[in-house]
Amino acid sequence: MPLDISFYAKIAGLDNLKVSIKDTGNKEMTIKMVVPSHITKESNGVKRLYYIIRFHNNQKTIIPCTYNERSNNITFKSNKFSTYVLCYVDTTEKKNQDNNNNNNNNNHYIPGPSPSATVTPSPVPASPSPSAPVITQTPAPVITQTPLPANTPGDGQGTPQPPANNTPVPTDVPGNEEPGGNNTTVKTGTKVVISNLKYTVTAAGSTRTVKFTGVQKKAKKVVIPASVKVSGKKYKVTAIAKNALKGNKKIQKLTIGSNIAKIGKKAFYGCSKLKSIVIKSKKLTSKNTGSKAFKGINSKAVIKVPEGKVKSYKKIVRAKGAGKKVKVKKS
Repeated sequence: MPLDISFYAKIAGLDNLKVSIKDTGNKEMTIKMVVPSHITKESNGVKRLYYIIRFHNNQKTIIPCTYNERSNNITFKSNKFSTYVLCYVDTTEKKNQDNNNNNNNNNHYIPGPSPSATVTPSPVPASPSPSAPVITQTPAPVITQTPLPANTPGDGQGTPQPPANNTPVPTDVPGNEEPGGNNTTVKTGTKVVISNLKYTVTAAGSTRTVKFTGVQKKAKKVVIPASVKVSGKKYKVTAIAKNALKGNKKIQKLTIGSNIAKIGKKAFYGCSKLKSIVIKSKKLTSKNTGSKAFKGINSKAVIKVPEGKVKSYKKIVRAKGAGKKVKVKKS
């Protein structure tokens, strides 16, 4: 069985995104592993020599390791977070090999071609090295973008690779859905971006409301809907914040949804190219429409309002800054 060493970087605020770290650059880490006792048992007249095979980005690399018989540890160095396989070869050259390995205390071996050698991969647990990062063997498969080996030496079978974690993290989700989907915790003051429009949650209890606060990217046409979905739940759009579109020189057409009951100060102040406004709401009053909300819109603008609201809404928009040439008529 392979030992899979996977590290991830977690980015604050992006809980669904994990970035796989594949190497440590030019700095090597020392990895120490305990060899299971059933693997270290040798037959009479046989010397067991160990080495490591690393699988990284579809490349196989043989790495020498040092085996300390006293502590029963394998130690090797690498700068990759990858899949490692402990292998051994049994040789009858026990006496000569022992003499070359510091009186039987360690074993440093790099395999070469040998017709009589038997290579066997073995599972190994990991233990921390005092001079290296603590590496532990994962108890279950870890989803990682590092490819696992197509073939493990000696077993004749491929090791399946789990699917990579490529879950995208949206920043602007169309279709009236908030970034984060149904797992997002929503409370009063939560800010969301939906189809380029920015909102702030104003109530998140049994009554759920948001206010429109502006656009993420300036556009010629802006449609403020009656409601939006945040974390899978419906929220009414009941207000337009002060300065929401102030100084926007690109907007030409604006639709105000049917649930808007309040428009803040200077909401459309200085929108000089704004020529067409459709107001679907019947809830606006002079009191809940902020000063200079319509000041500076195009002098030839046409504002369409619900039936029965032409007279009252004409007074409101004029009082809140619209020019005398601005027309107010029934939709």
